[in-house]
Amino acid sequence: MEFKYIKYSSTKNTKYINSTLIDEVKYPLLDYLKNVKKDMNDNYIFTTNYAPKGKYHSKSFGVMVTKYLDKANIDYSNKHHATHSLRHSLASNLLKDNTPITTISSVLGHSTIKTTQKYLTIDVNNLKELSLEVKL
Repeated sequence: MEFKYIKYSSTKNTKYINSTLIDEVKYPLLDYLKNVKKDMNDNYIFTTNYAPKGKYHSKSFGVMVTKYLDKANIDYSNKHHATHSLRHSLASNLLKDNTPITTISSVLGHSTIKTTQKYLTIDVNNLKELSLEVKL
């Protein structure tokens, strides 16, 4: 069976999202499911390993990301951080790798490209390379 998509519910609303799984996400996820996650009888991918066992909440992921940003002495003052920074970094790295914006939008689970554009920063160096020379 080919493992190309993941279906999950959004925390911002109740709709389900089908996201494309790129290899950089797919293979570590499969490794986690095969070698780390022991209980395959629940509906959640990420579950706590301590009592009471259950799903991770989105705030838990944010706390973990912030903890490791602090450990790495990364200054995130006046910036979005926690899980939002991971989404922003993923979108920016995919853009740097010349991934089409439609694919980036799908990976992030956005319904429109306009939403995706908010996550992307302009890479001035690549923009200069792509621009046409204007002859006067």
